[in-house]
Amino acid sequence: WCFVAQTVTFVHHRPERARHRLPRQPDRVAQAAGENAVAAGGEVQFVDAGAALLDLEAALGDVAQRSDAHIEPLPVGTRLGEFEVRRVLGVGGFGIVYLAFDHLLEREVALKEYMPSTLVDRAETMHVSLISQANADTFALGLRSFVNEARLLARFDHPSLVKVHRFWEGNGTAYMVMDFEDGLSLSKLLRDGRRFNEHSLKALIIPIAEGLDRAHRVGV
Repeated sequence: WCFVAQTVTFVHHRPERARHRLPRQPDRVAQAAGENAVAAGGEVQFVDAGAALLDLEAALGDVAQRSDAHIEPLPVGTRLGEFEVRRVLGVGGFGIVYLAFDHLLEREVALKEYMPSTLVDRAETMHVSLISQANADTFALGLRSFVNEARLLARFDHPSLVKVHRFWEGNGTAYMVMDFEDGLSLSKLLRDGRRFNEHSLKALIIPIAEGLDRAHRVGV
């Protein structure tokens, strides 16, 4: 989850897990999905998106089999419909976030691509394919989590919660388009020696707490 307050971006972070582990058994992956999902209208919908994503993180950590796991980002200038990739904003275990330009609305946006680097490769055609069919269930679980995360975030309209404007599946993966918030991260401010007094801390923390409260009120 990412919460934005004024010009400081806060990202929930968990310590990076060891990448060299034996694959989790398929029934463990299925159990991780089942514990946090319910069937509705033929689809699986996560009741607790946060818990589902944490279970997915564990599953991805357990199936990591390559020491050189790395996915090349989409090249600058790549077009996905009306969105043109400008540069990479961040890369994580689950995906890549790009700065993109929306040619229809003529504005910059953040474009997030589901891309679990330990599970997939990217072809020259931009299509994403599994490294091994043994990882199909884990990849599918992550894809459902990604789409459900986008659906949840799209429901909110709060200054401390990322706003999702659009999401879709394509090229064997999925994407979501969010507001681009230009600013400094808290970690960058701390590295630069910034110190906070009680007043400035309240100015940062209270809007985040209000965003969390808004999410919790609808069961997230």
